[in-house]
Amino acid sequence: MSDDDYLVFDDEPDVAGDSIPSESAGPWKVVIVDDEEFVHKSTKLSLNHLQLDSRPLELLSAYSANDAKRLLRENADVAVILLDVVMEEDDAGLALVDWIRNELDNPIIRIILRTGQPGYAPEMEVINRYEINDYLAKGQLTVERFWTSVTTALRSYQQVCALEQSRRGLRQVIASSSDLMRAYGLESFGQGVLQQIAAHLQLQTDGLFAVAEEHDEQPNVVAATGQYAGAALKPLENNPFVPGTIVEAVKCCLREKEHVFDADGVVLFLHASKDWAAAVRIDGKARLDANELDLLELFCSNIALGFDNTKLFDKVSKLAFIDSLTQLPNTTSLLERLGEQNPPAGFLLMLDVDFFHELNETLGYDKGNQVLQEFSLKIRNIVPESCTVARLHTDVFAVYSTDQSKACIVPMLEELAKPIFIGGEEYRFGITSGLAEYHPGLSPHDVLRQSEIALKKAKGSKRGRLVEFSIELEEAITNRGRLVHDLRGAFNRDELRLAYQPKINLATRELEGFEALLRWQHTSRGWVSPGEFIPVTEHSGLIIDFGEWIIDEACKALVKFQKSLANLHLAINVSPVQLRESTFPKKMLAIVERNGISPTSVIAEVTEGIAADEERAIFALDTLRDKKFSVSLDDFGTGYSSMSYLMQLPINSIKIDRAFVREIPGTEATVKILESIIKIAGALNLDVVVEGLETDRQVKIVSDLGATTGQGYYFAKPMFLDEALEFIAAYRPL
Repeated sequence: MSDDDYLVFDDEPDVAGDSIPSESAGPWKVVIVDDEEFVHKSTKLSLNHLQLDSRPLELLSAYSANDAKRLLRENADVAVILLDVVMEEDDAGLALVDWIRNELDNPIIRIILRTGQPGYAPEMEVINRYEINDYLAKGQLTVERFWTSVTTALRSYQQVCALEQSRRGLRQVIASSSDLMRAYGLESFGQGVLQQIAAHLQLQTDGLFAVAEEHDEQPNVVAATGQYAGAALKPLENNPFVPGTIVEAVKCCLREKEHVFDADGVVLFLHASKDWAAAVRIDGKARLDANELDLLELFCSNIALGFDNTKLFDKVSKLAFIDSLTQLPNTTSLLERLGEQNPPAGFLLMLDVDFFHELNETLGYDKGNQVLQEFSLKIRNIVPESCTVARLHTDVFAVYSTDQSKACIVPMLEELAKPIFIGGEEYRFGITSGLAEYHPGLSPHDVLRQSEIALKKAKGSKRGRLVEFSIELEEAITNRGRLVHDLRGAFNRDELRLAYQPKINLATRELEGFEALLRWQHTSRGWVSPGEFIPVTEHSGLIIDFGEWIIDEACKALVKFQKSLANLHLAINVSPVQLRESTFPKKMLAIVERNGISPTSVIAEVTEGIAADEERAIFALDTLRDKKFSVSLDDFGTGYSSMSYLMQLPINSIKIDRAFVREIPGTEATVKILESIIKIAGALNLDVVVEGLETDRQVKIVSDLGATTGQGYYFAKPMFLDEALEFIAAYRPL
């Protein structure tokens, strides 16, 4: 702008500053943005005595658009900008307006454009788009006109701030009502109410929200703001953050069931339901006419209704964090507690009530629930008060302690293992547990997962144990997951193959048949041990798909075997997981018949693991027997073996585990046990297969004891199909 483009004031009017009384507050901040020093001086001179609501103006100076940006970033409470349109560039002023509204994202600040060059006046569309309050030409500007424009802008700023404050309060109430899972829904709702009422009454947001429940004589502060913020979630009486005069005013409001207006503030009564009443205290003098009082009554009624709903939400929230049966914190609540510990410290102990499901099935769910409730009380009485006890699911509990010392764990477990008494009856059960340390670098979910890994390891090895998490355990889980992934691909990449190990009649030394054995040649690891990957196929369920393929491949091989030597049979391993499938016997028969094989040539070998689901397994084995399949009990002597077990299962033969054979010719006791097993099997008309035979001495001993069939490296190692066919062609009884 030129040196002649400066403010020219006509006669100064005889007016006083706006004297509307209000509470004391800081000055109104007004920024003068102009590249002429003279304009700054003349503006400050003309506005020197202007006040609004007894608040003076604080005039800040910026001499360029960049200077103004800095000031606005540093002063978020600027009310008005007096902005020159033309400064370092012709559009510098309008560019600054665009930055304020869009980049700074400030729709509240009021903008008055000034120019000494009317030809640069912005179009009306620009004024409307950016909410520009006024446009003044410096050459024709009087002090009265200038004061009026600034006062109008300040009033507009005041109203916009009040509206924005009301919107914020409303948004908070809506958020509180819809966010059912927050622990402090009532507090959040109360803070929103305080903000709304303060905005409605045009008062400061220093206040509190007190509620008196029907069963409580004394009200409690559920929310508080401003100077009373520390009073929240505490009783009103003797609250160190609430003066006695305000306590009495609130109690008077609740007692008389009406609003209380005094010189220092207002206490609003919220219409009570049958089980609660509430009062809202806001500091400051409120002047309301009759219409405004009516609106306030309606407003308070709506708040009361909203508060009823929020109390319901709070109950729902409690259900989300508390186990309804035991009233212990649940998993969600435990994770929150772990998240509050900063930095992470202590340990998490996960407890499993051994064989609780069996107790539930035997005694019924009502008695089972009583046991769980009594057990939860026992845990709370045993562990220190500083610990968090939670119920994670049916029979699994957790104890979180911030104490680094684990010395209390063993005594705690010993105490928990002692019997509990309900109605004079004694209940005993073991406790299996997993332990994980909570240290920096772990999230709440991490330590929960680690303790669960440790618990699974304990349950899988021996009940009643305590297992502490280790990196090795996690690596084993990771490796198993990687193995599952690789196995899925292995099936599609034809990495799985069947090997066949001969089975020899020990009396005649004739070749009776083969056992089909699954082998896996990994693309990078080479041959993977069956002991490593077979359990993974069962655990992951892959054995269902693999099993059908194995039966089909084995039957195709058996067709070729029987062409070389008739009457050969083939043993196929069947997993307990397969037997749980109700359609498995039907599928197996269909595959066998599709390959033109007689079921009498196929032996289904099952392990003692079927005892975990004995009833369903027996049904499946009975069905296979009805279809003329033979059934053999594999690995006999390693798990659930008992004579009664042999009598219950519909089997044709047993296969004695190689663990017995390794002891031959060892102790006499081993041979005696082996002899007893073979004699009992003979009495039950069961054939006896002995696997793992490697020496002539072992073969002679088991033959003399009466075993019917032998299998092992002494006769031949497992071999693939072509080699097996060559073995059949070349085999001669030894």
